[in-house]
Amino acid sequence: KYMVTLKEKEESGDKAGEGEILSDIGNLFHDENKLDKAIEYYQKSLDLKKETGDMEGASLVLNDIAVAFYDSGKYETAVNNYRESYKINEELGNKKVSAVILDNIGQVYENTFQFDNAVKYYEQSLDIVEDLGEREEEAILHDKIANVYIEQNDLGKAVESYQKSLDIDKDLNKVENVVATLNN
Repeated sequence: KYMVTLKEKEESGDKAGEGEILSDIGNLFHDENKLDKAIEYYQKSLDLKKETGDMEGASLVLNDIAVAFYDSGKYETAVNNYRESYKINEELGNKKVSAVILDNIGQVYENTFQFDNAVKYYEQSLDIVEDLGEREEEAILHDKIANVYIEQNDLGKAVESYQKSLDIDKDLNKVENVVATLNN
């Protein structure tokens, strides 16, 4: 189905539509854990998104590429793709998306035991969500930072971060989050 639609888009010269279909095919390969094929289709989609000036779409595809590289164990390549996506979003003024990307980079570093880098990126994300007034995201990021401090055996900083999360969750009346934080 997708290949027929792709051929139709190619023949009609609909590069934007072609880029979307290529990304969809990449998603299918990703879902089947055929990561090299997924990356191949994502890259083709990315090239067309850039060619057509769809930088927001290019950013989304870069995130897909980053996830595929992460899933294949190529962590630095994943981070590099996230950084490229971040740069695009900064240029577009998409602060909320920029915060999510910084959070994603933090998660890569946390999951690869690069805890100082994880905290650095979580804090950068936190700065943005604080500026945007995204209180619930602030609480989540404080929890993530606290979890990293626990991994580093810095219990003082962990408790401080958990307390900030707890205070925000209380202000927002997020009872389930308060309970989860207290369990940490």
